[in-house]
Parts: sequence; structure tokens; C-alpha cells
Amino acid sequence: YSVMAFDAATNTSVISDSVTVTTPEEPDTQAPSVPDGFTGSAVSDTQINLTWNTSTDNKSVAEYQVFRNNVQLAVINATSFGDSGLSASTSYTYTVKAVDGAGNVSAASSPVSVTTQKPPVLNGSISGTIVGLRNAPLSGAKVSILINGQLKSYIANSQGVYSIANLVPETYTVNYSADKGYKSQTLKIVVGNGQNVIKNIILSKKK
Repeated sequence: YSVMAFDAATNTSVISDSVTVTTPEEPDTQAPSVPDGFTGSAVSDTQINLTWNTSTDNKSVAEYQVFRNNVQLAVINATSFGDSGLSASTSYTYTVKAVDGAGNVSAASSPVSVTTQKPPVLNGSISGTIVGLRNAPLSGAKVSILINGQLKSYIANSQGVYSIANLVPETYTVNYSADKGYKSQTLKIVVGNGQNVIKNIILSKKK
């Protein structure tokens, strides 16, 4: 544009400097395409990795919204995401949406459900002290335990202390016995994953 001034006698001014103006583009209202190729895999008992294909848009895709169980989890500008800090042996459902620079959001991808792996099996142990009358240590007291269908025996030391190591998580039948007329005891003891169970035993005299 340029402008000139003129008076009643039609005298005209020098033309002004020109100004160039561009009208704005029409608002971008087109959402990106729905992310496809969405997959997930459990890589451990606490992490699930997600990947998907790049969405398309009439302008450009700016970011992706990741949802876990219908709750927004993250906003990223990549086509992969690692969700960590999860619970073992648990199923999670994910979706992802694409967002362009104008803030237009695509529909959600097809949901993907993934179950985290089982926790690693860690061995545990059972240990403690075996005492008798007046809490005196029972040196040589015997501890018998059924492991994988086989009966194994352990002997308490001079302080009455015993220890059974490298036990996989399960419930064990354990028998405690001693000479000198003491009654034996049989207990069911649960050893959890990586748990060290302390079981102190008092054996009473036979009548």
C-alpha cells in the first residue's frame, strides 16, 4: 500500500513509502493422523517399553501424549517411551495421541495391554537359636527340613544357633529335636522371595 494527500485545489503530495502486508493463514484445524503400529513389551518386572509409527499432519506433528489406564502419563516428541516403576505381574493398558503445532489432537490409538514380568526369584533362609530349660542353648539340636521331597538335617552349634540357606520361596515343614528327653516341635514356615526368616525355638522337657 501507499498513500498521497491532495488539497481542494487538487495539489498532491509526494507519494508515501509503500507498505506490504500479508493476510494471516487460515487457522489450522486439522488434527494429525492417529498413531498406528502401536506395540508394547515388558522388558522387566517393573518396566514396559512402547513404540509406534510417526503420525502425519498437514503442517507438522509436534508431540505425542501417552496414556496409561486412561490417565495421561507423558508428553514427548519421540515415537517410543519406557514406562518404569511398575508393579510386577500386573497388566497395564496404553494409548497414544498425536498433537500438531496448533494444538490439534488426534484420536487415540488402538489400546495395547501389556503385563509386566514376574519378579526374579531370590533365595531366602531360616535361622535362629534353639534353647531348652532356663533358656540354655541346646548344642547339637537337630533341625530337619523337607526340601524338594528330600529330608535334610542341620545341627545347631555350641551356642544353639542353626542356619538353613538357599531356600526358594515356599512353605517348609521343619522339625526341631534334641536329646536329653526334650520334646520335638514341627512347624510350617513360610519363606518369601529373598526373605531371611528368624525362628527361635524353645524345646520343653518330656514329662
